[in-house]
Parts: sequence; C-alpha cells; structure tokens
Amino acid sequence: MMRWRLVLAAALLLFLGGACSGGDGDSAARLTVDGKAEVADPDGKVEEERGSRSVKFGERVKVLEGTASLRLSDDRELELRTGSNVVLQEVEDGERRVAQPVLLEADLLVQAPLGARLIVSTEGTDVIVSGGAQVSRGSVLVVSSYDGAVELRSGDQLTTVPALRQVSIAAGGALPAEPSPLVYDVDDSWDRQFLSDAIEVGNQLEARSKGFSAQARPTDGRTVEALVELLPALAAQPEFGPALFDAVRPPGESLVGAAIVLEGTRGTFAERWAGVFSFRDDGAQWGLVALDQGVERSPLLAAVDAAIGRGPRPFEPIPLPDPSAGGDVALPDPQGSGPGGTGPGGTPGTTASGSGSRPTVPVPTTVSPPTPPNPDSGPVNTGIPLLDDTINALVETLSGLLASLGGS
Repeated sequence: MMRWRLVLAAALLLFLGGACSGGDGDSAARLTVDGKAEVADPDGKVEEERGSRSVKFGERVKVLEGTASLRLSDDRELELRTGSNVVLQEVEDGERRVAQPVLLEADLLVQAPLGARLIVSTEGTDVIVSGGAQVSRGSVLVVSSYDGAVELRSGDQLTTVPALRQVSIAAGGALPAEPSPLVYDVDDSWDRQFLSDAIEVGNQLEARSKGFSAQARPTDGRTVEALVELLPALAAQPEFGPALFDAVRPPGESLVGAAIVLEGTRGTFAERWAGVFSFRDDGAQWGLVALDQGVERSPLLAAVDAAIGRGPRPFEPIPLPDPSAGGDVALPDPQGSGPGGTGPGGTPGTTASGSGSRPTVPVPTTVSPPTPPNPDSGPVNTGIPLLDDTINALVETLSGLLASLGGS
C-alpha cells in the first residue's frame, strides 16, 4: 500500500510541475533550424537558435542563415528561408487555441494537408491555404498556388487562386478579379520542389514548338486538315473544326496544344481545348498547361514527336556541282524555282537576263598557273622612279643569273 502511495505522489508532483511551468499548453509550433535563426518573445528578448525548440504564442521567428520549418497542429507546416520573419499569433478556432502566422517580411512556403487549412495574415490580407502555396511580401504581395486552392480575403473582398496561378497585390490595393498563370523561377528551391517535372517538360515542349514552326512551310499545320494529318486522333473528335481552330496561331503552338488536349481527360474536348489555349494565351508555360490538364510527360512527348515526324522535313542544302565536270552553274531563281526549275517563260534552266532569270557562272575545267613576268618585255614603268629602278635592277640580276646557268 505504501508503495502505491509513493507512485501516486510522484505522478502528482510531475503533473503539477508541468502545469506550473506551462507545459505544452503555450506551445504554438515546433521550430527546426538548418542554419541560424532568432526567436524573440513579446517582451523583445531575443535568443539565437541553431537546432530545434518549441515556439510559444506571440513569439517571433526570423531566419538569419539557411532554412527553417515551423510544425503546427494538424500536420500544417511553414517553411522559412533567409530573411523570413513571422509571428505566431494566437487565435480561437472553436474550442481550441491555434497559431495564425503573420508574415512580416520575405517569404513563406505554406502547406496544409487535404481537409485542413492554414491561414497566414500579411498586410491586411488573409491567405487561406489548403494545399501548397508560396506567400512573398516585398514591394508587392505575391501569392502563388502550387496545388490545392488558395483564398484571399481582405475586408469584404474575396478571391480564389486555383493551382498553378498567382496574384499580385500592391500595398493597400484591391484584390484582383482574375489570377494570372504562375511565374516560376528555375533557381527557386520551392518552385523546383513542386514544379520540377513541369519545368523540364515545358522546356522540351517549347523547343519542339519553336522548331516545328521554324521548319514549317506556309500551309503546314495552319489549317484544320493539316493539323489532322499531323494528329490523326483529331479526326475522331466531332467537336474539332474551324470554330475551335485559330489559323493565325504558329503551327508549333497548335500542334503542342492539340496534343495536350488529346491526352487530357478533364472535361469535354471543347472544354479542354478552351482551357489549354486560354491558359497558354495568358502566358502559361507549356509544362504548366500540361500539368493543369493532368497530362503525363511520356505519352505527351511521344505524341508530339510522332506528329512532328509526320510533318515536313527540315530544308536540305542544294548540292553544288563538281567544278571538275565543267559547264555552267545555274544560280537559284529569286522567284522561287531552284536549279533545274523553269524561268518566267517556262524554259528549264534559262540563262536569259531580265526579271525572274537566273544568270549562269562559267566553271573553268582547268586552272592555269599565273604567268611570271617576261624580262624581254621591257623595263617596268609604274611612274614611281624609286620602285621602277629597284624592280628593273632585280630583273636584270635574275636574268643574268638564269642566262649563266642555262648557257644562253
């Protein structure tokens, strides 16, 4: 009996000790630093942190070097990097006290799992994240949605930022009505974390689009029929026709966009077509357009490559004739006909002068070596006495030498 009393007494002491010290009741998040950060309490006392510790409500965290993370409840998380400065404000969520981060400067990566949300406040705007988003506070506030959805709330204004879009808000400015395509930076670690595959696919599709447009002839891919020849699967789409097709669009753009539409499954064909080209026309990179449609890399690239293979071949250089064969070389016709074509009068290989004709250049069958000066032709007279005297004296000397050697 005495032993059980001692055990209960020890447990009670531990409980009371934890209660008196505040326990975890004041903890808002768990901070992990890879580098160096400072943690300041509401009274302004600052401590340096290089490892891991609890952060209480009302405390401020600023990353001085490297990166850091703040793990909140419900698997919600903030990632910080050099310059990130955030305060963990306490708010009521039903019967719970939760942390609502306030971004003071620089950047935050905000992540909340499906079914949860994390609200970050900055410059009078609440950024409500369900998924992954970057919030950057500089001369303007930029909110970029990687996945899921983001809502912005400022006073009685409310707007939604779907995945792969962003908004920019000037200080004190109104919320934009429509977001724009996300602008990524290949050197940004958070952009690469979420968009590395889209960035790589975008580069490959961009190169194919520009390459095809550069080698295409005036009619290649610029009509409904021509695009169907490149992508035969379009023939099975009753919605595809002149009403959707834009003949002014570069053929490489039409080819890549149509391939994404065919590989996509979100909505009807017409809805996908409108979504692909409107997003692209707004400035989205091809990789983001494909990701927005849920299209996978390998089948998309294979479809684009197959279509390019059905198209025109790159122009080949015109072979030059062998000079040893002699004859004339016909220059390309400025009106468009090549060697062996017809001139304005319909005569193959015409050499007549005038508009549309192709002049010929005689090609010698042999090349004669230059003829040396003849010493018997008389003295050189260039009109420059000093030069004439020097040359003539040299010629006379060489002539005498040759005569003595040849016996004449």
